[in-house]
Amino acid sequence: MKSTHPGWIAGITWLFQVAIAVLLLQTLFFKLTYTPQTQVIFESIGGRPAATLTAFAELVAAVLLLVPAGWLTRIDPSCACSAREIRGWTDFKGWVGYASAIGAAFSLMVIGGAIATHLLIIGIVIPVAPGSIETDGGTLFALALAIAAMAATVTWFRRRELNAFGHAVLNQLPSHKALAA
Repeated sequence: MKSTHPGWIAGITWLFQVAIAVLLLQTLFFKLTYTPQTQVIFESIGGRPAATLTAFAELVAAVLLLVPAGWLTRIDPSCACSAREIRGWTDFKGWVGYASAIGAAFSLMVIGGAIATHLLIIGIVIPVAPGSIETDGGTLFALALAIAAMAATVTWFRRRELNAFGHAVLNQLPSHKALAA
């Protein structure tokens, strides 16, 4: 989607998207290999299957954040982000043009789960290994807050794209078409 924001806002948005993706991708190794600190984090919320599922969700979010508009479907870059201009899936030209906005919202949901887990279950400061007295000093929680702030910013600046995507999806539902007729 062509950005309707000033260049510096579009630049900050992309910088945040890349930063979020890099941070999410770098944690995949730890979750997929189930390192000692990952064991501490996930032992009370589902163990290795929960860690693998979380890694998959983070991978999806990171990939979506990095997909530029029109990369796969050659979406017209002059296409406006207005829901009024989207009348159906054929006019929508595919979801890929909205991947970054969807990725930002999805990463905000994933990291929101991590923050809630820290606050409600495992605590802000966690041991680096099972039975260890050495802790991370709250580094992982602070990192989750930073990712959440960046994801919220990107989601805010891409809110029109999310709105347009939602309208395009709704236009495909049979019940929505019946109401419009």
